[in-house]
Amino acid sequence: MTGGNFSEPTKFLDAVKKNGTPLWIRHVVVPNLTDSEVHMKGLGEYVKTIPNVEKVELLPYHTLGVEKYTVMGINYPLKDTMCMCKEKTKQLQNIILDIVS
Repeated sequence: MTGGNFSEPTKFLDAVKKNGTPLWIRHVVVPNLTDSEVHMKGLGEYVKTIPNVEKVELLPYHTLGVEKYTVMGINYPLKDTMCMCKEKTKQLQNIILDIVS
């Protein structure tokens, strides 16, 4: 989605693990992209391997940034994506919490 690689976030996560720094995971749930149970189960299993995670939060995708990007003339890859349903986000949150708790 971002077009970047995962090496820098991985280095950061390794440092956090090594230092025992408390960590909160915040993950945006995007309809038809990251909103499947399979995705959440995989995320939960990955988060479970990080010993110092104190909290996992799912954030429902919203479209508040679309107009700003349009005004600035920047392509917004998710411009046609609808907002994420908050109720489904809560259901997915429960899937992750069942795994990491």
